[in-house]
Amino acid sequence: MMTMRKAFTLLAVVLIMMTPLAGAQKAASSSRGLSSVSNRSAGISRPVGQVLEEVDQRLKALDDRAARTETSLSEIEKRVDDDKKLSLVDLGPALIAAVTGVVGVFVGVFANNKQQRERLEQEAGLAQVKADNDLRLAERQSKANISSAVVDWQLRQLFLLYGPLRALLGQSFSLYRQMNSALCKAAPDRFQLVSSKNPNGQASEDKQEFQILLPGSGWTRFRVVMHMQHVYGQAFDVEIYIDEIVAIGSRVVNIIQEKAGYARAEEADLMGVFARYLAHFAVMAHQHELAKGLNSKNGIRVERDEPESQPRALLNVDLASVFPLELPSLINTGFLAITRDVEEWKRKTLS
Repeated sequence: MMTMRKAFTLLAVVLIMMTPLAGAQKAASSSRGLSSVSNRSAGISRPVGQVLEEVDQRLKALDDRAARTETSLSEIEKRVDDDKKLSLVDLGPALIAAVTGVVGVFVGVFANNKQQRERLEQEAGLAQVKADNDLRLAERQSKANISSAVVDWQLRQLFLLYGPLRALLGQSFSLYRQMNSALCKAAPDRFQLVSSKNPNGQASEDKQEFQILLPGSGWTRFRVVMHMQHVYGQAFDVEIYIDEIVAIGSRVVNIIQEKAGYARAEEADLMGVFARYLAHFAVMAHQHELAKGLNSKNGIRVERDEPESQPRALLNVDLASVFPLELPSLINTGFLAITRDVEEWKRKTLS
């Protein structure tokens, strides 16, 4: 559209510029005509004034045409200026559209980059949250596994060592006290149960001490391993108690020998006490066999109506072979500690 308009404008300028040339040519021809007229004036009788008037008219016509040409040029210049202005106006929408497109592209790129960056940041944040959750879950699972392993170990300690020993030692002590009561009833002048502590400061579980009256020694703390010959087979009917105590001791020995490794690390003295008990029971089992042999004939126990005044001596045993009184206390302490730990673990697990 703009190219066609410019073409027409240039054509009009050319045409207008050619118009003065044509007028000039006509003026020349007119001048030639005047000369011819002047030449013919000699032969033709024509007034000179009329000829001058005609020339003057022609000159005025040329002046008018020149004025019109100047006016046309002014109009053409104005139209050219207007065409330039119109061209800028026509270019305006295109420029606006182009600028809008470029701005749109930049805005789109910026928005896309921002969206991509936000998406990447969001994905990174989600990945970090997932990693943190996985780490916490792994730590929690690890702690749970460790806690479960610890509890499993404690339950093994409870079921294989502390629980059985606590039950057997409790049973043995109950039989021992029953035998004490039977002896006190059978011979109260020779046996008594008093509330006291032994010379080493170690008390029994019930804070009582069973004593025997020995000739020349007075009241002495009764020890099965040391004084068995004074009661076994001596018409006091306590053999069944001693037989059961020895049988229980044999089971205690088996547990210690097989399960001592389950002892709690907090009870460093327990292994030494185990060793003392094993030594004690080895002597007591031998004493028991001797007592049974001395009080039987052909494998049948000899029944006596009265105790011997001088019981036949068994092995010469001293206090180094007596039952370690701290063993039940250590076993009870470990049993209760493990039970508390298991209950605490159970409470935390269920909460």
